[in-house]
This record gives sequence, structure tokens and C-alpha cells, in this order.
Amino acid sequence: MPPSSNPSSAATASNAAAVTPGHLLVIPRVHAVGLEDLDEEISAHVWTIGHRMARALRRSGLRCEGVNVLLADGKAAFQEVFHFHLHVFPRFEGDSFRIAADWGTRARNLLDQEAEAVRSGLAELGSPTADTDANRDVSACHQRSAQRSPPQPVGPGARNEAPVLRSPPRSVDLGRSPRVFLRRITSHDQDEFLERVRATAGLNLPATPDAFRAFLGRFDEGRPAEGLLVCLRSTGAIAGNVNINSIIRGRFQNGSLGYASFAPYAGRGYMSEGLGLVLRHAFDELRLHRLEAQIRPENQASIKLVQRHGFRYEGHSPDLLFIDGAWRGHGRWALTNDMHGIVPDAPHPTLPDR
Repeated sequence: MPPSSNPSSAATASNAAAVTPGHLLVIPRVHAVGLEDLDEEISAHVWTIGHRMARALRRSGLRCEGVNVLLADGKAAFQEVFHFHLHVFPRFEGDSFRIAADWGTRARNLLDQEAEAVRSGLAELGSPTADTDANRDVSACHQRSAQRSPPQPVGPGARNEAPVLRSPPRSVDLGRSPRVFLRRITSHDQDEFLERVRATAGLNLPATPDAFRAFLGRFDEGRPAEGLLVCLRSTGAIAGNVNINSIIRGRFQNGSLGYASFAPYAGRGYMSEGLGLVLRHAFDELRLHRLEAQIRPENQASIKLVQRHGFRYEGHSPDLLFIDGAWRGHGRWALTNDMHGIVPDAPHPTLPDR
């Protein structure tokens, strides 16, 4: 029986946690955790529905300049709901979906080894095409992969045949937690960063291209500051910004933190994970001794965040910083490397011997 003749084997639903408006899920009616558990006939029917839904999105009137059909099969592949389902969602210039990957070109001998491993897997499955069409397809695919040049960085505003993919080296990965990773901000982040700032109320961060470029200049090599981004491991999207400002070496070895969580990711714990990565980077890689944060008393969310990471309260300073047109009082919070349990094997070379 052809899959298309069994319309009751799968259903389509709108995704409440949508990547973009119109995000659909195609879900088999029988339970299966992943591909290993799903009957191939039902799987084929699910993909057939996904194909049809993708075509429907292009005709729906929703903003749709492209379509992604995405399967997350296994935890390492970002599966969070362990019932097989297919994502079908519209894409458009400047949307927030990203995938972070290393697109380095692999050596031909490695590609040949991998192709042979896939052939062995097909043979184990007992596929009727293991020694014919699929066998040739594996070799041809790897050969084309070896011959083409590496993709260029893509993202909002970039010109590329595959706008879904963000290719580092936008920035070096500085650390990872279960849900986020930390990297430095770069000029390629302008469009997404400005979009996040505009969508989040009450931030004192650049909201125009000119202001962003000036902001980025604060973190040029040799300047006493680092601009960092907390990004989702699942998509690469920017969830928050952390700056280590006013880095002073010598006998102080101190930096001042500034941070912001962006909509729609605030309140989900991403910044807490990100701040943990920032602390490790500051104390281990930068070899700072002390980090401080100046927080207004009414900003209880920020106070709880630093308390969660062990910062101590050192008092209140009236009229400390010029915010929103006036000098504002702030509480002073601080954390040292030994309080946090990360003391480098050797101090920073600018620290005096005595």
C-alpha cells in the first residue's frame, strides 16, 4: 500500500513554540521515539505530508521566502520531545533561526572511509538498494562534497544559497553548557543584535547600525573590555549579551560586568548558564582576580542572578552611574576567583611579584 493512501497514519498541528509564524508539526499517530522505532511506510507518509505542507506554506499568504523541513532524531540532534515529529516552518530574510556548524572540507580518504561505513550500515539493514543506487549515491555525494569550496558565513543580511546556516568562524566558541554557548560579538551580529535590542524593553544598548558599530569598537583588540554573546546551542540564536568592561590589570586584575537578557529568551535560565561560562572565561582564560557588577536596587532579577553565582554584596553607592538622564545609585556586587573556585595555575603576567 503506498503511504499516500493511508491518510490516518499522521496528523498536522501548529507549533505553539514556533520558530516563525506558520510553524507546523507533522506527527505520526502511532508512538515512536525516533527513526529506529518508526515503521518505514508511516515514515514515508509523514515526509509526504511534510512535503505537501511546505508547498502549502508558500501559498498561504504568510511571510515565506523559503521553507525548512527539519527532523531532530535523538538528544544530540536537539530532540526534546521524544515522540517522532517533523518540523515544517517558513523562512524569511532576517528571521532568528540558526544552526551553528563547522563547515571545514574533509580529506578525500576520510570521505571514502565514511562512505564505506554507510554502505555497511545499509547492508546491515538489508536494504534492497544497499549495493546499487544507494551505494552509488553515497560515493557521488561525498565526491561532490570534497570538490566544492567551503560555504561562506551566512546570517541575517548575508547572501548565500542556504540562509538557514550560520557558519562560524563568526567567532570562537569560548565555552558550552547544556543549552547555551559563549562567543565574542562580531560585526556579523549587527542585524540580529539590533533586532533583539528593539524587541526587548528597557535596555541601554545600541539600537541603530551606527550605535552598534561604535559599541563594537569598545571591544577592539587591545581595548580593556570584552563583548560576549550567550547563544542557544539548539539554533545559534542570540539569547543575551555580557560585557566585561573596564578591565584593569596590575595589582587590581578586575573587570566590571554588564549584561542583558533578550526577548523572547528572558526568564528561561539561559543567562544563568551563560554567566557561568563568562565567569569561567574571566577567571581561567583572562586570569582576572575579581569581577564586579553594579546593580540598581529595584532590579531584583539581576540581583538574584548574581546571588545564584555566589557574588557578595559590598554596599550601596549613591549617584554611581548616569542612566536614563540622571545619576543613579547602585548596589555593588563582587566575586573573586578563589570564591568561585577557579584559580589559574599562573597569574596574569601583569601582576607584580610583590
